[in-house]
Amino acid sequence: MKFRRVWTTAAALALLVLGMQIRDVLPNAADRAAESFDYDNSAPAIGAVEDVRATVAETFNGAVSNAKWVVVDYQFTQDQEMLIGAEIEAAGGHLYAPENSASSACELTYPGLHSPCTLVFEMPEEEIVGATLYFYVANRMGPRVVVQLPEAQQERDVAREAVWL
Repeated sequence: MKFRRVWTTAAALALLVLGMQIRDVLPNAADRAAESFDYDNSAPAIGAVEDVRATVAETFNGAVSNAKWVVVDYQFTQDQEMLIGAEIEAAGGHLYAPENSASSACELTYPGLHSPCTLVFEMPEEEIVGATLYFYVANRMGPRVVVQLPEAQQERDVAREAVWL
């Protein structure tokens, strides 16, 4: 009788521990509610990102970097007038914010019209391979455009007249 209680208690504790392990692995409701919705190249409320080109340089508009300048040029078709943000996630998981604002990276335009844009990131050169470029709505709780960063061209000096760091 006593032996049976010990096994019942041990089984209950094992199931409790297993349940706690499963709970820790599963996403909670708050994380799922705040998670973004990923789209390739085009997303509602943000717009379309096309013709992405990356350049790695030692100087940008005459400014020297402690790492490398990664200059990302792209064509953007705005869907709505909305503040957007951008960042690069390296293959190792490090996030890099642009030195210029994603909101001012493009020439002035209206929703539905193409606009040339430039974002400038300061990051180590070895982090560029396999990196992903993200565009998201300002509060990060909506759609997100996900673009694989193409192979970067190497240049010593890059200049973009309309870009301020």
